[in-house]
Amino acid sequence: GGIFVFLLPMVFQFFPQVFEDETLIFEQTKPTVVNTGFGNLITTAADASKGQDIQGIPWEGLNRTRESYRAHRRGTYHNHQNNPDTIHKDLSDVKSGAHIFDFHYNTRTLKPCYVHFQLRHLVWCASAYNVYLLAQSPLSQNRGDQAVVHWDSVTQTATQIMDLTSAMFGANGRLQLSTMTVGRGLVAVGGFSGELICMNCATGVYYCNKRISSEANSITNAIEVFESSSGATRILASNNDRCVRMFDVPSFDEVTCFQFDEAINHSSPSPDGRMLCVVGDMSPAFIIDCRIGKRVLTLHGHTDYSFSSTWHPNGLHVATGNQDKTCRVWDLRSPKHSHSVIRGEMASIRSLRYNHDGTLLTLSEAADFVHIVDVQNNYSNKQVIDVFGEIAGFAMSPDSENLFLAISDGNFGSLMEFHRHHHSIRYVDY
Repeated sequence: GGIFVFLLPMVFQFFPQVFEDETLIFEQTKPTVVNTGFGNLITTAADASKGQDIQGIPWEGLNRTRESYRAHRRGTYHNHQNNPDTIHKDLSDVKSGAHIFDFHYNTRTLKPCYVHFQLRHLVWCASAYNVYLLAQSPLSQNRGDQAVVHWDSVTQTATQIMDLTSAMFGANGRLQLSTMTVGRGLVAVGGFSGELICMNCATGVYYCNKRISSEANSITNAIEVFESSSGATRILASNNDRCVRMFDVPSFDEVTCFQFDEAINHSSPSPDGRMLCVVGDMSPAFIIDCRIGKRVLTLHGHTDYSFSSTWHPNGLHVATGNQDKTCRVWDLRSPKHSHSVIRGEMASIRSLRYNHDGTLLTLSEAADFVHIVDVQNNYSNKQVIDVFGEIAGFAMSPDSENLFLAISDGNFGSLMEFHRHHHSIRYVDY
């Protein structure tokens, strides 16, 4: 299947570090070493306007330019695929160059991370300034200690809210976090052994801490929190044991379980809570009617395994992200062919999401590139954010004004903030 479980003495690692082969550029290249002597820990919009690199990479002091390293990176980056690369003959003509977001702030004082190289849903935004992500624990000197961290983008402070080394998460005293979600006042996380843990954002009270599967390969690949068609709060968990489970909140009783033939990597509820889009270790995507528990549509077009899905607010369109380096948009009224096919620059599409009003579709590759597609113009143009590093996740604020991007790298791991571009506003340093 598409999921491989890594059980390592130190669960914190990078796959791979940006400059892992650049021994002439950096003296210390091992992923376990953060050399904060390179570049700036903080980069602001004002710094960027003066020509500084938005990630704080000091290109002027290195033996190659940003452009030459970008060419090198494109030529050497290994994109994991389970099926051979395929030429897609139905790619959409999507023009780059749209100006949708402006760079605002980058901090290397936070070190975002991930454990599983295929699972990148590790950044969530509860409001314009409340961001939750998986990062190195700010309270520990051990770089292997991870935590769910709250970032306040106004005060620019980080607070640990969930210590993943706590004994409450098992006899080994360490939770290998695979995925997370934030919504409806809840933070929910999943683990490599089928864990589902949920806490109240405001009070820190845990509602749930249990394993939802007893199978050996039972990693929880994705979690979503949503409102069902009856108005109840539900947690949706996609698992390597080939099941999608729905839980009631706050009782966390299992409401229903949908079983499939392959591991399920992600599932997402429709805006009315009646349907699910399900993707996994298979090339098609499935549309499931929750009310009758049956598959009503099969969407063909991808050639590899998918790891993300998202619904347009109109409930008529759904998008899927795949290891074949494409995002496919489907109109469920004519599902025989993809409505749009958007190809990435370099790597698998690991995460994607529509914004609150459906005017933007954001998709992130496994590394280096995030695409913000203008839906209003029929997916014909986009902005591409070009960075260096593995992307642990992204999140857009509920009002679509702020975009947060988590870069996981031994030297230049950081949390980046972008603000919506408005023609009448010039962004200045706060």
